[in-house]
Amino acid sequence: MIFYPQTLSELGLLPYPHDLPFFTRATTKRSTALFFKQGKYNLLRESSEGFSGLIVLLTGADALSDDAQEETEEVLQARAKRVWSKVMGLIGYFNLSPPRVLDVILEIASCHVAVHWRFWLELIKCSPWGGQIKSGKGKEKANGGGWGDEEAELVAGVLDWEGDRVLAQVLGAKFSFCQVS
Repeated sequence: MIFYPQTLSELGLLPYPHDLPFFTRATTKRSTALFFKQGKYNLLRESSEGFSGLIVLLTGADALSDDAQEETEEVLQARAKRVWSKVMGLIGYFNLSPPRVLDVILEIASCHVAVHWRFWLELIKCSPWGGQIKSGKGKEKANGGGWGDEEAELVAGVLDWEGDRVLAQVLGAKFSFCQVS
């Protein structure tokens, strides 16, 4: 909720009618705490329903198409963008941790990489984690090209745009288990 101290003062609705600067500072602090507080991800708080929905989405017909071998590049990109927008919806609705979502995507991709490798590459390219895979820079390149400024701002609030570092860390953690000592 946004407060306009000057308007509230004119209407006589301020709790401190003679101290407008104090009310303005208090409102700013409250808004900052409300809108810019970083959420900490925690398995007890996250909904298992969100992760199960993610797994169903990534193993369903949208992601793992039967005619993937005969698909044109345009159809493949459209399908990857459609799946990515659904993934973003799950992240937002269930407040899922983006690095954990990436981990689930990579885990499912590793199970289906032999047949559907083109789709998984396109899906990563649509995500902020694959922003540096594409040539060029800018919002449209980083967010998949099909989103408007408002959607790009929402994505920026949820995921880190310097996603190559996150992707490298998650892949490094996965590959560390493959090392033979």
